Amino acid sequence: RAAAVGPHPLPDPGRHPAYADRGLGPGGQMTHQQLLRTALVIPRRGRALICLWCAVPGAAAAPFAFYRSAAAGVCFSLAWGVLVGLVWLRCLSFAAALTPAGLTVYSGVFWPVRRTIRRQAVTSVVCLSTPLARRAGLRLVSVRSPGMRLLLPALEADAAQALTQALLEALP
Repeated sequence: RAAAVGPHPLPDPGRHPAYADRGLGPGGQMTHQQLLRTALVIPRRGRALICLWCAVPGAAAAPFAFYRSAAAGVCFSLAWGVLVGLVWLRCLSFAAALTPAGLTVYSGVFWPVRRTIRRQAVTSVVCLSTPLARRAGLRLVSVRSPGMRLLLPALEADAAQALTQALLEALP
C-alpha cells in the first residue's frame, strides 16, 4: 500500500483541520468555510518575530545602561526581558474569529478584551508585510471601521489572505 502524498482526494467533513492538506482548499488557500470554523492565532514564529521587534530597542539601549554601571545595566536588561516576556504572553492570549456577523478579536493577559467589528461596518482591509515577516511567511492585517481600527499581527500568510478576501467581499 502506497502512502498518499498531497491533498486528500475526497473531502472528509470529519477532519478539522485536514491533516493531509493542512486544512487548505484548492491551490493551498484557506477556504471561506474553513475560515469560519477556525480561530486565527499567532503562530510560534509570529510570536518570536513580535518579541524580536520588542527586544531590539532594549538591545540598542542596554549599552548606555551598562555604561552607567554594571548594576544599572543588569537591572535594565532584566526589566526589558520581563517586558518582552509580557509581550509573549499577550501574543499567546490573542485569537481572532470570523463569524457570519463579523470579526471578533480576543486579547489580553490580565484584562481580557473582546473587540467586534460587524461586516457591514468594515470600511477597508489591508494586508501588509515587512521583509522579515514575509521571509517568515507572516502578514499583518489592518481592519478599519468608523471609529475603530484592528491590527491582526503576524498571521500565517494564507490565513491572512483568506481573512482579507472574506472581509472585502462584504464591502459595497
